[in-house]
Amino acid sequence: MKQLLTGMALCIGCNTSTSPTPNDLVSLSQDSAVASGDMAGSSTDMAMVASADMKMSTPSNFAGCQNFTDLTNQVAPIIQFGGELGQSYSPKCAIVSPSQTVTFSGSFGAHSLKGLVTNPTADIPDQSSGVTASATFKVVGNYGYYCNTHGNPNGTGMAGLIKVVAAERWR
Repeated sequence: MKQLLTGMALCIGCNTSTSPTPNDLVSLSQDSAVASGDMAGSSTDMAMVASADMKMSTPSNFAGCQNFTDLTNQVAPIIQFGGELGQSYSPKCAIVSPSQTVTFSGSFGAHSLKGLVTNPTADIPDQSSGVTASATFKVVGNYGYYCNTHGNPNGTGMAGLIKVVAAERWR
């Protein structure tokens, strides 16, 4: 029998053998809903049905990020990729301030850039050509990104995270 759950939290990509951390959870508003089967089943047994205004967010540990490089004091921070770095971003996990612009630098022809749909805003451009692309982050939150060829939206492979934090929260 199917149930309708609202006002709860949903764990995206969690390992069902361990308890999720608060960073793994996506809150569901009262206007959203999750249809679920037997909760004892695997996570693949769950199907999600949501309204257009469902609020999801990118987890702060996306792409395995635990330690972050502070870019808040840099005038023009750059995230490099490809070339000598291979299939990785440097820095992979970064912290910036609101209204700060970050430039991605590398070959987008070999490593196309894609932002997550769960990001607070669509500041990270989808880029598949050229060698630089910039993003200005105006809203506090977690912004996941990945190479559409060598990574994926669950954060494995070539992926990274930009955490935009207000100055008083980070220092």
